[in-house]
Order: sequence, then structure tokens, then C-alpha cells
Amino acid sequence: MTVERKNQESPPIPLRFGPRSQFDSLRNLLMSSGYTSESVCGRMGVSSIFELETLREGPMTVEGIENAGDVLIWLFLGRERLDREVAGRFLSESDLEMLGSTGLIEAAPSGNDIQSTVLLYPVESVYIVSDLPINRSDGSIASFPDAVYPPLMASAGWYLAMMPRTPCENFLEVCGGTGVAALLASNFADRSYSVDITKRSTVFAEFNAALNGTPRFRALQGDLYDPMSGETFDRIVAHPPYMPATQESQIFRDGGPDGEEITRRILRESIDYLRPGGQLFVTAILSDRRGAPVEARVREMLGSAEDEFDVAVATIKGLHPIVHYGGELWKGTASAAEVEPQLAHLRTLGIERMLLCTVVVQRPPESRSVFTARREAGTQCDASALQQWLKWEAKALDSDLDSWLAAAAPRFAADSELLVVHRMESESWQPSALWLKAENPFENQVGCGTWVAEFLRRCDGKRSAMSILDSMKEDGTVPMVTPVGEFTEMVSGLATGGYVQFEGL
Repeated sequence: MTVERKNQESPPIPLRFGPRSQFDSLRNLLMSSGYTSESVCGRMGVSSIFELETLREGPMTVEGIENAGDVLIWLFLGRERLDREVAGRFLSESDLEMLGSTGLIEAAPSGNDIQSTVLLYPVESVYIVSDLPINRSDGSIASFPDAVYPPLMASAGWYLAMMPRTPCENFLEVCGGTGVAALLASNFADRSYSVDITKRSTVFAEFNAALNGTPRFRALQGDLYDPMSGETFDRIVAHPPYMPATQESQIFRDGGPDGEEITRRILRESIDYLRPGGQLFVTAILSDRRGAPVEARVREMLGSAEDEFDVAVATIKGLHPIVHYGGELWKGTASAAEVEPQLAHLRTLGIERMLLCTVVVQRPPESRSVFTARREAGTQCDASALQQWLKWEAKALDSDLDSWLAAAAPRFAADSELLVVHRMESESWQPSALWLKAENPFENQVGCGTWVAEFLRRCDGKRSAMSILDSMKEDGTVPMVTPVGEFTEMVSGLATGGYVQFEGL
């Protein structure tokens, strides 16, 4: 069934700010009702809060509402009207009045029903409020230009999963929308800022900060970095609009003719705001183009200062433009009249593959050469794995890498596998080809020799790489004349592929 998309003027912002005590009471109501990510996912039958974007209705029926948490799910995620008498069985009159006074619910046009004015849901440790994506009157998709989109899609899950949670001083989220990343960052950052170009998103982010009782957070309105002139940051994150669009109709979604217009600006302008050791994380769709893979294109986007920054790209999902837009047509979220000229434009740009990815741009804390790297993220890739990868790529630039590798104690990566092909020779099966395969935290596959497989078997994180080589020479696994340089190059390749890890990296 095709869901109709209707363009409309922005409705009034329904949210109303009250005293701090009112927000404290509201937060306590949500928490005491069991309205948590775990309980919501269990009740909605999903494994992650980031799967809720596709749900129009939950598995509940009115008759099946059993507690206050069910009422909140029905109102704020099911997007359904509810008889006030049913809600009153589990929420007190003062609870309902508080939800009404903050603008979160309202009386339905007729009858005794109440309905939500927004979506409200838990994301990790914070509560987030965003606009309703569905018009109640006719079920069409709301598409007013400055709609505050809910961070409930899978790409938002990746965006937050790739964000480090280690302490920092100054944290900035651009294209902030609800401010979800900056709100989570207020748990570990001394100062946390969310900037968005629309007034509507700024108000929603301010409301979310009040709802969560977050004092070290500020929501600012402006174009990318403009409100932060003169400031520098340890960490900057962005989940910008990235869908190709020849005409902007939704600010949260449309990223210019090739989808990269805003991402280019975020990358180019970040060079003035990253401190030494600072990192920028951008989760968006970028493209491989003829003769220009995405990692090379990202480096070009940094402009004249490109030689001062590391660039790493963790790809999450790749699609050919035809496959992507075919999916849009099938879902009914785009028409042929919209898709055909867009595809024609992308072909002229030489786009071969559209990639959902997380781009990391890092200003080294000290003077050294910079690296450019790319890996394919596995399903369990997270911020910790990303940081470990970045540390290895920096270490691989050391002039004393060979001596360091010889002394370091490699540990075989638990998620790696050895695949062996056997051939029948002299009436018995003999191994003829070996491949190393890893699926997490990064996907990779490479051919190897039997002595490499034996080396990995001995990598227990206790013996140095050189002592393992010596033992392999002694038992005849490798020739006594094996060059140390050739050996350390092999170990370096195994580390780059994610098959071995080192303590402290």
C-alpha cells in the first residue's frame, strides 16, 4: 500500500515549557512507568529501538493495555488515540494534566479520546521528543520543511554506536535535530552543544534537555558551525541530510543534487574547529565514483588542509543507485517523476555505488604523517572497534614499527575464521587453499599460506611476535632464513586486516 506524502505548512510547535519541577515530575513518570528502551522493545516485539521507525502500530490492542507503560507506548509510539477513561486506569488525573500542560498530549477533535502531539521515546539513557511523522487526519506522511525527524532509523543507530563515550571537554553535534547525540554526550563531556539550522529543531532540543535534566547542554540555532565561532572541540559528530534532491523539500533529509552538499561543508569547515587530537564523525551516504573511491573523495573535501588530517571510512551498507531508488518506488516514498531525473543526474556524476558509512576525520595530536584507510563494518562494529582501528593505522606509520611488532604480543581476533579448500591427491584429501575471514568488527577475507595459519594459532597475547617466529623456525614450520622484515610485514598486514590485535591498541 502506498502511503501518500503531503507537503504542508509547518504546524505550530506544541511543546510548552514549565518550571524545572514539572520536568522532574514528567521524567519520574516516564521512569516509574517502566518506559525504557528495553521494555519498549520487548512490548513492541523488536530487538532495537532503531527498528521502530517502520512501525505504524504496535502489537497491542486497547483490551491488552495492562499498565502505565503500555499507555505511553500507545500514545507516543503507536500514534493512536486512546479513550481518556482507559488511560485513567493506569495514569492519575494529575499525570494526564501534566502531559497536557507540557503540550505532549491533547484532546482529540471529538469524543472522550486523547492523543499525542509528538513522538516521545527512550534512546539509551535519555528521552527524546520529535515531530509526528504521520498526519492523524488522513494517515499521509507529514512532510513540512522543518519537521523534527525521529532518530529511530537504522542509520541513527549506527551514528550513535560509532560515537565514542570517553570523557572529553568540548563536544559538538551539527545538524543536531533532536539533539540526541549531544544529550548522550552530556554524560561524559564537560560542555555539550547541539546546533541546527531550524528554529523548530532548536526548540525541540531545548525541550529534550529540560526533560532529561541536562545542565551541561546547550541547543543553538545556526548554519553548521556558525554559532560556535572561535570555539574548538575534542569531538564533533554529525548525521546530516544526505538524500540526493534537486529541490529541497525537507531540511532533515535533502542533501543537494548528489546528496553530499551538506556533508562536504561539514568536512571542509571542520578544519577550523578540531583541536589537536580532535575527531569528527559523520554518518551519511557518500559515493564511490569512477576513479574516485569515497575515502579519496573525503580527503579532497578537506581542501588545502587535507595533509593535516587522518581519514578513515567505515562502510556500513552499499547500494547501486538503481537498487536504492527502486526500493523507494516500491515503498511508495518516491514517484517515477521524482526518481527518473535524479537517476539521470547521478549517472552524469559517475556514481558507481552509494555507501552508508561513518567517516572519521582526525587531527593528529602531534606532528606525523597522516593515513587514509577504509574498512567494511561488521554487524557488531562499534565505537571501541573504530578507535582500536584508528590507533593501529597511526601506529603503522611509526618509523620503528618493525622493532615494535617484533616485541609486541599479538592476540588472535576471536571472530576470525580459517577457511580451507581440500583437493584429492594420492587418494587422500590435501589442503590446497586457505583463506582468513573476519566478519566482526570489520569484514575482510584474504588468502594465506599454511605457515600464516600456524602463526595465528600461536598468537595468544602472551608471546612476542618474534618469539613465535623463533619457535616456528625451531620446529621447521618456516625456514631458518626467513627475513625479519618479511615477517613483520606479514604481521602488519594481519593487524590491518583485523586478524590480530595488540594490548593497548
